[in-house]
Amino acid sequence: MDNAAIVKYLGIGIVVVMAISMLAAAFLYGPEPETVPDVTLTPEAVEFTYNASFDTTIITELSALRLRAGTTEIDKAKVDESLKGVSGVSKVSSKFITNSDKTWDYFADIYLSRSTNVLETGNTILSLDAFSSTQQKSAVKYATIASPGKIELINPDLNITRDFNFDGITLTSMTSLETMPGDEIAVQGTIKLKGKDITFIELFEVFNYNSIQLDTNNLISIDENTPQE
Repeated sequence: MDNAAIVKYLGIGIVVVMAISMLAAAFLYGPEPETVPDVTLTPEAVEFTYNASFDTTIITELSALRLRAGTTEIDKAKVDESLKGVSGVSKVSSKFITNSDKTWDYFADIYLSRSTNVLETGNTILSLDAFSSTQQKSAVKYATIASPGKIELINPDLNITRDFNFDGITLTSMTSLETMPGDEIAVQGTIKLKGKDITFIELFEVFNYNSIQLDTNNLISIDENTPQE
């Protein structure tokens, strides 16, 4: 074999060795392959709606009212201003609700200053000129009540029940303006749960064992009609 052939084959050999060396270095010193995390998908809890009812005791009244009243006033801002003009009223969150007979009701959550007499303020609001054209008006107040602890909840649509234990020692309920701390009352309401978590709760006084009964016919759930300012 002549010298030219030898040089040619040596050159090819060197190239092959260099290529193998580069590939080996790439495997040895290249970036680590990405590790795909082991993700376990947890199904999202389904929300269920339950009816609740139990007896309890009023602990204290809160500085807030809920109002629903018929009105012929078409300007909600004017009604809002008339409420804000009542002594003790600090904030009004309201909306109009259209009835099946094409009339409308004014619906509001009303927040009061501390130390305001809730009963007197509620009666003053009900006597405002904006609501003088109708007898269809009702006001209730918010109050804290003793938690019942463990109760049975009922879903009438699915015909199922479940036991539920409240973590706190108090809850909030709507009561008659005349209901006072210490009164023994019966409450009913709606509770929505996702697993063990409460996503919504609204309770109303339906009977007062101190002989005060609450007419809840004109009230409406905030879950269905949330007032807007």
